[in-house]
Amino acid sequence: MSIPKGILTEEKVKKLMPIIEQILSRKHGKDIKFNNLTVGDITIKSDEERS
Repeated sequence: MSIPKGILTEEKVKKLMPIIEQILSRKHGKDIKFNNLTVGDITIKSDEERS
């Protein structure tokens, strides 16, 4: 299953990143933070990694 172009943008993936981290942190009982997140062809790096 592929994601049609135009559905996901870089801004939408940036908004999804903390939500996904929160869900996984609750599920595993640990604080989970991503260095980068790739959805389809869009890769987002965390703010901490950019500095």
